[in-house]
Amino acid sequence: LVGLVGLVWVTGHPGTQLEDGEKIFMLLVNAVFHPVVAGMLLAAILAAVMSTADSQLLVSSSALAEDFYKQVFKPEASS
Repeated sequence: LVGLVGLVWVTGHPGTQLEDGEKIFMLLVNAVFHPVVAGMLLAAILAAVMSTADSQLLVSSSALAEDFYKQVFKPEASS
């Protein structure tokens, strides 16, 4: 949905140069909203990225502990 809104905004403003498509949300937020609201929206994107990274680290470390540590170092370790 954000990409569609960004595409409509860029096509409606012909002078806008978009070198990198991944920056469309940041450009749209900076152009449309007050700086305080823009900061909150960009912080929300950062929070979503950090949450995803945290979940991936948790799953990776759990899999490593379960599969590698228990089989190689301590087979008698409890789950």
